[in-house]
Amino acid sequence: MKRFLSLFFSAFLLATVLFINLRYLHQPVDLLSSRILVALVDIIAGAALLNLLLIQDYHRSQINRIEREQQKCQLQLSDHSRESGLLSTLNEIIAIFGETPDLDAILNRIAEASIRFVKADNLILQIYGSEDLSYFSRVVKGQAVVELGEELLEETMLMGTSTLIANTASFPRYHFLASNGFLSLLVVPLRIRSTNVGLIAVLGKETNAFTGSDLEFMSTLAGQVSLIIENATLFEKTRRLSMTDGLTNLFNRRYFEEFLDQEIRKAEKDVTPLSIAMIDLDDFKKFNDRNGHLAGDEALRCIARTLRQGTKGRDIIARYGGEEFVIIFPQTLPANAFLVCENLRRAVERQPFPGETLQPGCNLTISIGLAAYPDDGQNSRLVLEKADARLYEAKRLGRNRVVIADAG
Repeated sequence: MKRFLSLFFSAFLLATVLFINLRYLHQPVDLLSSRILVALVDIIAGAALLNLLLIQDYHRSQINRIEREQQKCQLQLSDHSRESGLLSTLNEIIAIFGETPDLDAILNRIAEASIRFVKADNLILQIYGSEDLSYFSRVVKGQAVVELGEELLEETMLMGTSTLIANTASFPRYHFLASNGFLSLLVVPLRIRSTNVGLIAVLGKETNAFTGSDLEFMSTLAGQVSLIIENATLFEKTRRLSMTDGLTNLFNRRYFEEFLDQEIRKAEKDVTPLSIAMIDLDDFKKFNDRNGHLAGDEALRCIARTLRQGTKGRDIIARYGGEEFVIIFPQTLPANAFLVCENLRRAVERQPFPGETLQPGCNLTISIGLAAYPDDGQNSRLVLEKADARLYEAKRLGRNRVVIADAG
């Protein structure tokens, strides 16, 4: 209202000037009166012009204020958008935990969501063991596999420090990243109960690819992700405990039987061979009676290590019960499985055990029965029964041997 009145006043003054100019200045008057009228016109015109300038300045200030508020609203909208993106990312990660609590699957989903969130060219997510800085799980997303360097790992893992580098080429310690084409770096630690258990590192090919806002959001994301990883890790440990023998750290009988059914179905589908070995320690009761159960437990652990060292990674070794072990050899012909079993038998025979001199033959040995799918049975029960029968045949023939065929 005040601005309207000011504008009206300016218009009135201009109208007055125009009226005086038309009404008096063109009529014959004395020189003094003429000068007074001219001065009056100039004063009125100046006042009107000043008022118009003030009005213009006011409107400019209003426009600037509106523009600043608009920019502020845009920034707030951008922040809300980022927060919404963060919540969406966390919901996506939580959803995969609900679908499958498998740690590797969750880490992959976290990596995929995070690299989209910050629009990075590369992402590295690493979870570390508690004893050293060697990671036991690693996910890399992007076009290249890049090592982060020991100095950066120690700074992140030991000190729990976040890192934001706008131009890696400006720092000698990060030249190895610049030489690989990555000029921007952002690293945040993953922390569970005040312990640093891993990190998320994002890399960009352009300088200043990440901002303080990215660091803040990634830190928030890392905090939530750490809780999810903790739950997944606990679930994974529980799952492994449920299928692992506590004494030997081999798979237990329950897991073995489930896995055997799966492998036989796979062998049937792919038309591939599968071999199974049943293993038993010879005269183990006598060994326990003479040396004690602690010595017997140590002997079982030692033989478990020997079996692991003498087989391939895809072979499944389990403690079947008591002093019995079993091995599944996927995609392996009986003749090849026999060679592996014979090497295992010899390795145990050569292995020194405290107190074994009291055993028959002064040696702790194993006997092995070997069977195969589909030659010895069309299902897991039949194949196991055949392997067990050949194990007892090995015992009958004098122990410390591998039997691959039926007697006679």
